[in-house]
Amino acid sequence: MRTVRLVGTPWAVAIAAKTESIARSAGQCVECAVSLRSRAWFMTDVDYLINRFHELFRRQDDQRQLKRLTLEEQKDQEIGSPEDDGELP
Repeated sequence: MRTVRLVGTPWAVAIAAKTESIARSAGQCVECAVSLRSRAWFMTDVDYLINRFHELFRRQDDQRQLKRLTLEEQKDQEIGSPEDDGELP
């Protein structure tokens, strides 16, 4: 049995290792180091995309919060300032 160094995130490595054992049990000829490494790097790309989406959603949430706070400040200023009824003091 060969020892293979797996590269990638822990869950990507686990998926790649499980895939490799299934391929062996099916009697396929699999080059473990190449196939597992390529799968692990593929999962790393997926991790990158997930992180980018999280960043995008975080920025959108920050923009919504900023807009909400700005609207609240405007309402507070409108409520706090006396209305001008056309009367001079």
